[in-house]
Amino acid sequence: GPAALYTTQYLLKHLGLNPSTKINVDIYEKLPVPFGLVRYGVAPDHQDVKNVIKSFTDTLRNEQVNFFGNVNIGTDLRINELLDAYNCVVLAYGSHSENYLNVPGEKEFSNFVSAKSFVSWYNGVPEADGFKLNLSCKRALIIGAGNVSLDIARILLSPTDKLSRTDISHGALEIIKKTNQIEHVAIVARRGLLNAAFTLKELRELSKIDGVECKLDASQFDEIEYERTVGKLARPRKRLVEFMHSLATKSATSSAKKRLELMFMRTPKEILGSRETKAVSGASFKLNKYDVAFSDPNLKLDDEKHLNELKLVDDGGREERIDADLVIRSIGYKNVNIDESIPFDKKQGVVPNEHGKVLGKEGLYCTGWIKRGPRGVIVDTTSDAYETAHKICSNLTDPAGTSLLA
Repeated sequence: GPAALYTTQYLLKHLGLNPSTKINVDIYEKLPVPFGLVRYGVAPDHQDVKNVIKSFTDTLRNEQVNFFGNVNIGTDLRINELLDAYNCVVLAYGSHSENYLNVPGEKEFSNFVSAKSFVSWYNGVPEADGFKLNLSCKRALIIGAGNVSLDIARILLSPTDKLSRTDISHGALEIIKKTNQIEHVAIVARRGLLNAAFTLKELRELSKIDGVECKLDASQFDEIEYERTVGKLARPRKRLVEFMHSLATKSATSSAKKRLELMFMRTPKEILGSRETKAVSGASFKLNKYDVAFSDPNLKLDDEKHLNELKLVDDGGREERIDADLVIRSIGYKNVNIDESIPFDKKQGVVPNEHGKVLGKEGLYCTGWIKRGPRGVIVDTTSDAYETAHKICSNLTDPAGTSLLA
């Protein structure tokens, strides 16, 4: 994936500057093809993000780089075997698992699916061949409000002629063309609009789909004292909240046939469905509210740390049911340990490291999500990769600057 390939690029560039260096990089991948999240995680209509594949292809064509697909590390090869064979080993395998809601009904009903499975399906991941989905319904509910949720909503609401010009899986496109009747998508977040996890770019893209209304409840802007609060936000967050406010104003007069509804302050309580047919019918939520005095002139909202510290409380025991015939869980990914010899912090879900050097394991390094946790976009992996590669370079070079790889 991108974490591995960016690290490879930095290693080739910096270690290759020393004429005494003889560096070869072997890349092992569980799937038969490379590029990981770029190939199988990025939405098919985001070709600008996928353009990095050109650079990665050049890297893999380098005669000093070897790619081995269909190799499952931890099963086909063990980490200690690799450490015996190489000067250093870099873990860059990302997040293999996902988070769960841990509420009643989560594993009982058909047409309740995970974002991971849904994204794998429309991106053509081989293991998604048996994925089953019924789109011949009107209402979809996505629990979780990150960029992946907006990607899924865009796929469900976009015209099929637009999707046909992307690199969406042929099988997924045919099913969407023949069966998709979704007209209303609700994206539901546990926290408030000041903590929205999606980005302005993604939301703006959704709002530009012809025939789709983006709806927000305008009253929630009164609850955060919008006019007083918005000026305290850092610029990226300020622009996002301002854009959501403009959508809330516009949606009052919209007559679009399709609708995307952004709903905040709702904690999932139960997945609902028929015990007889096993079909999902929606979800129930507990309503939350900010326990914050937004009128306080000393209230700090100028960075994400302060926003993440805003306290939420139960909103008087109120609950709400949202009906849907398709429910998608999209609450993030989770790192797992793929080999018992790898030091792993179960609580943090990362490999303990110092600037990419795995603690307590000589010759072992890490980069990407397994290093910092499953968050951020692909471009964020570049700084991770540089830090890890820099650490490797310094450890493989003696104080006199002579390479120890020769």
